[in-house]
Amino acid sequence: MAAAGKHVMCEKPLVTTLDDLDAVESAAHEHRVTVFEAISFLHHPQLQTIRQWVSAGHLGKLELIVCWDAFCLPPEDRDNIRLNPQLAGGALWDVGVYPNDFAIALIDAGPPVEVWAQQTTGPTGVDLTLIGQLRFSNNVVAQISCGMRSPGRRGAHVIGTKGMLVVQDHLSGAEWPGDPPQPGRLTYVDTQGNQNNIQIPAVDAYEAEVKAMEACVLDGAEPVVSLEHSRTFVGYGAGSFAIASQQFGDVPGWTVIQTPHNEYLMVMVEFGIVGLLSLLLLFAVQWMASFRLGEMKHFA
Repeated sequence: MAAAGKHVMCEKPLVTTLDDLDAVESAAHEHRVTVFEAISFLHHPQLQTIRQWVSAGHLGKLELIVCWDAFCLPPEDRDNIRLNPQLAGGALWDVGVYPNDFAIALIDAGPPVEVWAQQTTGPTGVDLTLIGQLRFSNNVVAQISCGMRSPGRRGAHVIGTKGMLVVQDHLSGAEWPGDPPQPGRLTYVDTQGNQNNIQIPAVDAYEAEVKAMEACVLDGAEPVVSLEHSRTFVGYGAGSFAIASQQFGDVPGWTVIQTPHNEYLMVMVEFGIVGLLSLLLLFAVQWMASFRLGEMKHFA
């Protein structure tokens, strides 16, 4: 479509690999068109309100974002497209996009520096639930969860040293998106337990997406959801867990290590006998030093 000069607003996830994202970005630049991922809630005034509260210092130093999104896909619906591993099925790519993007957009510190995730897979091999944790360069931590095997739930807590914002629904501000849209509410809770409700206007986030695309096409505005934002999620957010899992699974002779302590044995595999001897030497030095602890002086 880019080659035909068409601007593109694509339903999430835009892509599931960095190679595909590189191709999309190259085509957009070559043909001078706008391409962005349709993540509706990033266009909603609720997100802007949360950003304003964070930047104004009402929450103190931002420390933690907890966000969740889940629904129940009936087990008998075995042909559902979300269960197809060939079509990027699974909870992460379906609803996990939302809590990940919510955290990445609010923390605004670039890619996370550490990512941990755990998944539960179903008969087709896709993840039915996923819990992840991301630590960013400013030491803010995001804990996300998503699933397709639990009662429907959506929401978030944005936590700082002075207070917390309870987000009723990170997607639209209302409990569930309505037609017409309904007003939403944030609740600010301070360290003493005092609460203050913040009203969110009823705005159709999908209409806001269309207006954003209109501004890009007609006025040359920058997309609200940039391709760089999409890259942060696909390559560095919890999306990297799925990519790494697939890559390691394809390496001949490699298996998933269930006990992290066994990773010491990987030293010999990766660095040879020299690496293993160096590791053993380190252990020996530490062991000998332990006998001298009684001789060491104590400092007040």
